[in-house]
Amino acid sequence: SHMNDVAEKIAELPDPTLGFASDHLQFSPDGSVLASLVDDKINIWDWKNRRVLRTLRVPSVLGITLAPLSFSPDGRFFAFCANGWEHSGAVRVWNAATWQVAADIVDSHSPGCSAVAFSADSRMLLRVNDMTASSAPDDVLVYSTETWHKLWGLHDKRIEAMALAVSPKGNLVAVGGFRNVPSPGQILDKAVPAIALLNLQQRKYVRIINPESVVSVSWNPDGTRLAVLGNTEFEIYDVSTGQRLVRQSLPYGAPPSILYSPNGKYLVINSFIGPDGPKPGFGMQIWNGQGSELLQTNSDDTAGIAFSPDSHYLAVAKRGRIEIWQFK
Repeated sequence: SHMNDVAEKIAELPDPTLGFASDHLQFSPDGSVLASLVDDKINIWDWKNRRVLRTLRVPSVLGITLAPLSFSPDGRFFAFCANGWEHSGAVRVWNAATWQVAADIVDSHSPGCSAVAFSADSRMLLRVNDMTASSAPDDVLVYSTETWHKLWGLHDKRIEAMALAVSPKGNLVAVGGFRNVPSPGQILDKAVPAIALLNLQQRKYVRIINPESVVSVSWNPDGTRLAVLGNTEFEIYDVSTGQRLVRQSLPYGAPPSILYSPNGKYLVINSFIGPDGPKPGFGMQIWNGQGSELLQTNSDDTAGIAFSPDSHYLAVAKRGRIEIWQFK
């Protein structure tokens, strides 16, 4: 730890998974437990006491699943989704108090799922279909958390959906993906990165943003800014106008995710290449909430990150362990 660092590592949770690193982490809304996904199991950690409370067995995640874990904001439910989970359903929901299965959401037209999230009021569960394994007419599906029945679905030719990020305020959802643009003289259309802002009340996209590329998206706490992580850069957009406010280049790496702290003070980016890559990723970067100043770096490959709800702690998944960092 250096004097000017804004965060320092205070604990490690040993993860006995043959050295693999969890690429998906989620704190519960009250911050008491931490969920980590590695291959075919989800560990529910009492992270303060460094012990696993429960292990949930799930089908292995196949293909790209950008957001497979989600707690409902009211803390009642915990959801998991996966690609290629054809025989058991693509989404499983647990009661987060008892860890009994609350629902398996099965759709014969949609055997895969690339992202799942709850609405800010916890009344709806949103899902993005895996378009590579789906014949469904809709690529975004919305379910009731009271009955788990489908409420409505959406397909818009302006975007092929891949990722979800729900605004903590209001009814907006950022749906990340791409749109197909005719390319003269080419057999295939050109895929242009896109983010569509979905209004849950109006059940339609109300704005399209065109970033340079889309890997991960995160809302700031008041829902006015959207951070977008691309392949070699990150950007911040004004949601009301679609105007790009910030663009910062990133060093070499495969950037899995970008994340605002719940208080909006920090923006954290991580990257992971692994032992078979040509060289390591850039590790983890902590920026100020405006995206204008890089405050701290950590060079270790980082597969997954998650903020505690009070913004005091950051869970960082590395090979064979989960580190807990505390902001000073």
